[in-house]
Amino acid sequence: MSNPISTLARESTACMTLGNTIYFSSNRNCEGKENCYTADLFYSRLRNNEYQSV
Repeated sequence: MSNPISTLARESTACMTLGNTIYFSSNRNCEGKENCYTADLFYSRLRNNEYQSV
């Protein structure tokens, strides 16, 4: 998948709803930080046949 879902960070554990929203975990908030091992929950909605950043 392309951005906004797939980045240079680690994304995992994706789940898609019947309404075409994808929920996934990512450590993208760790960019530029040392020894950052946390992951946060993100989601992206399908609009106009593209997934959007929210």
